[in-house]
Amino acid sequence: MKIWYSCKVKFSKETEDGFLKQVTENYLVDAISYTEAESRIYGIMEQNVHGEFSVASISKTNLSEVINYEDEEAWFKCKVTYSTVDGDKGKEVKVTTYFLVSAAHVKQAFERVEDNLSSMLVPFEIPSINLTNFVEVYPMQSEEDIEPEIPENFTRYDANLPSSNSFDRDDADIDVATEEEEEEEAPSFDLPTDDEVASTAASQEPEPAEEDGETDTEEEINLPAYEDEEEETEEDTEEENIEEEDTEEEGKED
Repeated sequence: MKIWYSCKVKFSKETEDGFLKQVTENYLVDAISYTEAESRIYGIMEQNVHGEFSVASISKTNLSEVINYEDEEAWFKCKVTYSTVDGDKGKEVKVTTYFLVSAAHVKQAFERVEDNLSSMLVPFEIPSINLTNFVEVYPMQSEEDIEPEIPENFTRYDANLPSSNSFDRDDADIDVATEEEEEEEAPSFDLPTDDEVASTAASQEPEPAEEDGETDTEEEINLPAYEDEEEETEEDTEEENIEEEDTEEEGKED
């Protein structure tokens, strides 16, 4: 259940004539304690008031719920009563609660409270409606309602706006292939079946070695007969030397 605190703040406000006037305005804040209410109202006033200000008083209110309509700025306090049965004693008990609603006049405030309580299972009454002097109401924002601060060099993304990095396919100079064209151009490879893989592996196996007793035939290599020619040359030289010696001996005999 929310606890609403009424905070009266004094500060100098500029009038329509351009003069500064000391005023006291009443604000409503949502907090869990007086300390938090004081901290919240100081933070709010520092953002909205130019110059010095002071918090005159902080008091807890008996408001159960605040019904905010953004189309109106006046706040009405509505008293609502209904009857319920006490579970312990079994007796009928009258319950009184207070709502704060923004409206243009009393009748509209009544209609808005009545519409807000239309889902109640027990009958209720609105015996009184009073105009309050609250200038503004500041409910406690949850973490989901607080938007993260965006740095100055970043822009908020909007899916409805065209991206600055997007380009028109028709205006682009480059050729962009469609998915169908890519499928047609891409070569297709059929994976071999298990039988084909087995036959390929069998064909690549090395031949078994030959059994003992079988000799590999050696190839005959015909080398040029250089040795025979050298032997014939040596024999011819010896014959020539013998003939020369015989000739010399015959000359001496003569």
